[in-house]
Amino acid sequence: MNDKELAKEIVSNYFKYLYETNIDAIINLYSENAVLMPADLPTATGKSELQIAYNQTFGAIKFVSATTDYNEVSIYGDMAIVRTASDVNLFMINEKQDVKSKMREFFILNKENGDWKISRYMFNRGL
Repeated sequence: MNDKELAKEIVSNYFKYLYETNIDAIINLYSENAVLMPADLPTATGKSELQIAYNQTFGAIKFVSATTDYNEVSIYGDMAIVRTASDVNLFMINEKQDVKSKMREFFILNKENGDWKISRYMFNRGL
């Protein structure tokens, strides 16, 4: 696989693990000092804060299904940018409510010891 395909595979695995509620697998996709910047929530920096953020997320939201379009996969040496748009179906646990939403996601990956790792991830709801 070339770097473009490998970077896309990392993001594809991220979404797969998200819908499997597999926190350990998600955290393993990130670099040690990764930054998660969710819309309307605090920034999480480093794997220990990511662990807390995903535990809180999965306590409030069940990710049911999604379709994801890869709008951009660009490689710049040891850095990759992956930009996606997703139509998601969520279940809000506390409200016991199904929600459909459009999301925009932006990933920056860096190659570490030959493997792509997510170093920055941010998302928001699309209009």
